[in-house]
Amino acid sequence: MNATEMPTSQDAGIEEAFGRPLAELYAQAAAGTAVPGVQQVLELRSFLAVVEDQAAKARDRIHQATGPAADPQAVPLADLRFRTDLLEAALEVGAKYRRALQDLVRTGPGRSSPAPRRPVQFDQSKIAEVFGPGGGVTAQRPAPAPPLTSPRVSRPCGASRSPSSSSRPRPTMLAALLKLRSDTDLAERHITALRDRIHQLTQPGQAIGELTFTARHLLDAAQRLSVAVTARNAHLAAATAVLDGLRRRETPPAEAPPAALPTQPAQAHALPVR
Repeated sequence: MNATEMPTSQDAGIEEAFGRPLAELYAQAAAGTAVPGVQQVLELRSFLAVVEDQAAKARDRIHQATGPAADPQAVPLADLRFRTDLLEAALEVGAKYRRALQDLVRTGPGRSSPAPRRPVQFDQSKIAEVFGPGGGVTAQRPAPAPPLTSPRVSRPCGASRSPSSSSRPRPTMLAALLKLRSDTDLAERHITALRDRIHQLTQPGQAIGELTFTARHLLDAAQRLSVAVTARNAHLAAATAVLDGLRRRETPPAEAPPAALPTQPAQAHALPVR
């Protein structure tokens, strides 16, 4: 699609400023009969159209990757980081193009000169409080801060500072597995909540100009999602290692003892008869 056919967030302001539709303005610029300032405005608009189109594609790709149809166990972190960085860059460049285009349209034909700034007004009541009745300046010293005191913790006489080793529960492999399962479940809930948040922030219906205000929230959610996925994978790896250590190995069958050699009966020696 050509840049002249791509919609932008500033089309209504341009048409209102020059009193012509965009197609007619582009035709006048191509024929060389446009009023002064139209060529620069249309050139900036073409740049803005390309940038906003790239931002919309990155937003839609992120929205699709974090939707309900995506696999909840497989989060495309590499693609998500790339699309988020691309969206951030496109929104930053688009904001600069929009400001430049608004300034150029504001000074175009049919627009009045900018309104003069209002004179600065001081609050006389506050000035009267600072200056005394005779015109002298009264020094205002801040109230002294309360002294920093650390509360003392009372301990009954004879009580030990740290619990004895006998009162502490002894860690077991079952407790370690239950702890890893709890941490994995917590990370999974964080991943689900962050995916839903990113999916909500990248709704295709909103304008690109409005998305600029939620860009920081989107970047923060993407970074938190990366941390949650890394923690989930670490917990799963640790649980797998513990289970592998507890798995009983098959013992080889016991070797049969060697068969005893057959014993031959001893032959009786006949004594000679005298």
